[in-house]
Amino acid sequence: MNFRRLRCFVAVAEELSFTRAAERLHTSQPSLSEQIRNLEDALGLTLLTRSPRKVELTAVGVVFLEEARQVLRQVEYAVARTRSAAEKARESLSIGFVPSAEVQIFPAVLPALRLQFPRVQVVLKSLTPPEQLAALNSGEIDIAFTRPPLNANKIFSEVILSDPLRVFMQNRHALARSARIAPKRLHLLPQIGTDASFSGALSELTEAYLQDHGVQAGEIQASSNILMSMNLVAGGFGYALLPAYAETFTPKNVVSRALLGAAPTIDLIMACAKEEAARSPVLLTLMALVRDSMEATSP
Repeated sequence: MNFRRLRCFVAVAEELSFTRAAERLHTSQPSLSEQIRNLEDALGLTLLTRSPRKVELTAVGVVFLEEARQVLRQVEYAVARTRSAAEKARESLSIGFVPSAEVQIFPAVLPALRLQFPRVQVVLKSLTPPEQLAALNSGEIDIAFTRPPLNANKIFSEVILSDPLRVFMQNRHALARSARIAPKRLHLLPQIGTDASFSGALSELTEAYLQDHGVQAGEIQASSNILMSMNLVAGGFGYALLPAYAETFTPKNVVSRALLGAAPTIDLIMACAKEEAARSPVLLTLMALVRDSMEATSP
């Protein structure tokens, strides 16, 4: 159905005058008459009766007028919703993240997102996992790249990568000469621990791993972020068990070594509100780019 013909018919039916309807639509009267004739021919029905003095709706014309109004209202509503979604996409996309995403996800994904949505303002927010969950629930961020656990009914989440833990130490450390380090060799050594308020998942993972292998830490120095951990390691305050991506931040006098045996891994999770995931084109595109990027780099 031609929407222009519907609009022409509604205008004539409401004005009951081809002259006034043509003025209302900013078109010529002959063009308007042709649109109405074409509509009636397409329907095989007479919608209007014309005489030199007046225009009237036929019985079927009255019925068709109400239906045409509903169709046009629905079209206007659909256009308004689509424009609103497009405006939202042009405005901003707020992303919460932990350092792993900043290193392993964003460099490949954000430039590709910019190419597809050049008018999107990307807002990046470095937040701890608990802060990200709160920000997701409040709508402060649209998507989170965070650590487990993430227990929320209205949140969609998926694991996008798993990072093995490695031992980071000063290059003059007694264990630095080993290619792989058995966990028992860490027994009673000074350790740079992770503050649970910064990353509860990493803190719990390292504690469980050392406990499972009967390893007790010597003096423990708590760290609230990756850079602080690296600075403490570089300063000779102890070793640190950190995800492999932390090698990106290693100072010149810090080295990392693999653990002997099965190393524990820590997951990076991509999460967003279920309702946002179903309706936001820019968010869906970002998530698809992340998945493609992870598949391309997986062994």
